Amino acid sequence: MAESVALPFFVPVFATVQGSVASCLALAQHPDGYRAILNQCTTVTCKRRTWEKISTPDVFISGVAPRNFKQLQTYTVSLRYASRFAGEVIKQMLNDGYYVNYTKIDDFYLPGKSWYGTRHMPHDGIICGYDEADKTYSVAAYDINWVFTLIRIPQDCLALGIEACLAEGEYGDLIGVKVKEVPIPLDLKQIGKRMKLHLDSSLEIYPPNQNGKAYGLVVYDYLMRYMEDLYEGRVSYEKMDWRVLRPIWEHKKCMLDRIRAVEEELGWTNTLSVAYEPLLEQADHLRMMYALHHRKRRDSVLPRIREGLARIKESETAILNEFVEQLENY
Repeated sequence: MAESVALPFFVPVFATVQGSVASCLALAQHPDGYRAILNQCTTVTCKRRTWEKISTPDVFISGVAPRNFKQLQTYTVSLRYASRFAGEVIKQMLNDGYYVNYTKIDDFYLPGKSWYGTRHMPHDGIICGYDEADKTYSVAAYDINWVFTLIRIPQDCLALGIEACLAEGEYGDLIGVKVKEVPIPLDLKQIGKRMKLHLDSSLEIYPPNQNGKAYGLVVYDYLMRYMEDLYEGRVSYEKMDWRVLRPIWEHKKCMLDRIRAVEEELGWTNTLSVAYEPLLEQADHLRMMYALHHRKRRDSVLPRIREGLARIKESETAILNEFVEQLENY
């Protein structure tokens, strides 16, 4: 066993949830790994249940978990049966070049993590390395200030977090994630197919009176409804999901990269990417407005955020329809 391992870390394009981070970090170890994300992660998803019960629409990027990528090799070890050997498993995975996406380890016991010492929370993280000199792991996660970064956590504390969850019947996993040595081309056919699914989305297809997930542009409609419910008090300020607009901003970053990649691949002009750039800026501005409301409660910004979401939806629909049409005619 090595004395220390440190796999490369950076804040990836998708960092709202830990599974997406594991995929992005692992794929980045391949020179063309980002193409897999551009091919596949074209849309957003949310839940359609009433916010009064769950207080959040749970907005995520679709298809970004490690299991969704054929270019990734994954190994899963259940902590229910391997908790006594968790340290050895983690270090061996890291030695072999696998990022370790853990699930359901109690944040309460993990110094530096978002809920450390304040709340018992079975939470996730990505272990990127270890150091036997100071007996720590390097964990990519949200810190106590809710900034996504690399945190050094004592190995003994991680073991305490595992045992605490097991005692409550919360059984997590250690998921090793590593990119395969395979070609990863830009798949124009797959991009076109998935972009159509993103655009073919409405309240008629995903009605709010049914459970389940909604996909694509209709997520904007659900977010607009969520802003209305926050403004009218149907969802309380104390229960608001403060990260709900981050996936929209992340989606715009990746979509802009996708349009630019296709323009370069096919020798198009940059007309579409230039037209799309303001949407990224607008999404970033809306999430900052929402963050301000979360910190200082300014209800007056909620209708403005709703209007901004409507404008982004309208512009994105027009630009992406033209993008798909040009791709089909190529």
